[in-house]
Amino acid sequence: MNAAPKSVSKLRTLLALALLFMATFGALQLLDITLTAYVPGFKGTNPYSSQGHGGLRWGGFLLLVTALTALVWRMGARRPIWGAAGLLLLAPVFAYLAVDDEKLDDPVNLQELSAPFPGAETGHALMLRYARGTPAGEAYKEPAGLPPKMPKPDAPEWAAFVRENQPALSAAWAEIAPVRDWWREWCTLPQVGDLTKRYSDPNPGYRPIKNYANLACAEASRLALAGRGEAAIDCLLPVVEGGQKMAPHARSVVRLMISLYVQRQA
Repeated sequence: MNAAPKSVSKLRTLLALALLFMATFGALQLLDITLTAYVPGFKGTNPYSSQGHGGLRWGGFLLLVTALTALVWRMGARRPIWGAAGLLLLAPVFAYLAVDDEKLDDPVNLQELSAPFPGAETGHALMLRYARGTPAGEAYKEPAGLPPKMPKPDAPEWAAFVRENQPALSAAWAEIAPVRDWWREWCTLPQVGDLTKRYSDPNPGYRPIKNYANLACAEASRLALAGRGEAAIDCLLPVVEGGQKMAPHARSVVRLMISLYVQRQA
């Protein structure tokens, strides 16, 4: 096999270094935006990180450039001229994508999506009482004796499940009394604000809310099976009301999903 000319070898070396640089930089961009979004207190080094998806865009763009460049290089490995021509054809496309709509990266911010209102701070603080990293959130424990798998309230086996596990469900319902008091406290507000400023800001604790909604449904079912229909309705009304109040001013998808989950369970 004939050895490649020195000029071709140098070209391949330069392309290999360029590919390595772009792949590394793109991967670091993706890592930066991921840590900023999911690790509390991580500020990030990417200037786009505070806007949420700018770093993701640049990281993905650089990885795409790397993949396309590698593909063209591979196709032109035996014919360097064709490979170089392909890269030249792709260069204007890459340049256009890099500067296209640069100032429209975030046309609407979180504050504009849901403007604060008088009293929003109170509701926002109450909603985050059981958030991750808060004293109440860290102290929260799963109710003892809670069945590991609970069917959905609209499942055919739900009534039988409530009858068979009534002592454990009633004990768990009593154990989460602090969560129930917290839920009723913020449900008395006319509207609940959300002052989230960054995608990495804390969200309401999911586990306490999930257990409250499920156990409220179980308690309401127990009351209904005992012939106490009005008491069952009174047990579920706060669940529905709270789920509805979480949504209108929500700035995060997490809060919206929790709102939908709670309402669906009830």
